[in-house]
Amino acid sequence: LATLREALRRGGEQHFPHVFLGALFARDAERELALELLIDQVRFGAGGLAVVAMAALHELTGVEVPIGDREAWLEWWNLRR
Repeated sequence: LATLREALRRGGEQHFPHVFLGALFARDAERELALELLIDQVRFGAGGLAVVAMAALHELTGVEVPIGDREAWLEWWNLRR
């Protein structure tokens, strides 16, 4: 989770792999927080970072929402809560 947080804080394109992998390696107890961090990037992140966040969400959840469809991911998140 620390890797995910730091990669999101830095936000540059060179950190996109760290965002993705940091999210995938979040342990069970950290998973929900990782999802929250990722959905914040879907909501507020710049284009590339938001897409990486959606790809990580797709891998973590198995949800069949298209990567790149911000509105659909946000709707999924709202329905999930």
